[in-house]
Amino acid sequence: MADGDIVHGRPNGYYRKAYEAICEGRSDSTRLLMEGLLKNMKHIGDAPVILAKLLGEYLQTEIEKEELNWSNLSKGLENLKNQCLNLESAKYYNLEIALRGGKKILNEFRYGDRTETNNLPEVLVEQYMKELLESRFSEKINLTSEHHNGINSQVLIDEVQNIKSEIVHVIDTKWAKKATEYESVSKLRMPKRQNIQPIDMEEDLLAL
Repeated sequence: MADGDIVHGRPNGYYRKAYEAICEGRSDSTRLLMEGLLKNMKHIGDAPVILAKLLGEYLQTEIEKEELNWSNLSKGLENLKNQCLNLESAKYYNLEIALRGGKKILNEFRYGDRTETNNLPEVLVEQYMKELLESRFSEKINLTSEHHNGINSQVLIDEVQNIKSEIVHVIDTKWAKKATEYESVSKLRMPKRQNIQPIDMEEDLLAL
């Protein structure tokens, strides 16, 4: 493909197939996006998950104290990220995604949108996964007004939001818990496909 045919900003790599499937209105688009995210996380490795868990432990301890200095808490998150640069396969830009999640949760506490401190390590791992999906997929879509298959931008964004809600459910109920427990993404698996019985076209569906 000539460079002039490329629309810069479209999701590529692990997310290209899902992007095209969504634009084409295909039924497998949700699963393709979930597979893309899982492959992306496994390629990145465990360093951001380890960092996210540490950020959660740090915030859980610090926010339960009576006097809070929000600036110092933010610096504490930064310090943890810098310490994790020594981890195997750690890359600055991937750790930044986990840090972005940490600062988002910190701001929720600061402005009263969040008050519960229980299980913050898992919450931060959840947030890392959501931030990764946002930065590597959703934000790419928002960078261009020209999309595959000529789909309207707003229609595409609305459809992506619907699909993401299903993936976020898997993150919240399955992946984040296991990744936090093992400090690794290696044991994460795709959920099983729903077992749908094929319709018998000869069956009388009106019969009682």
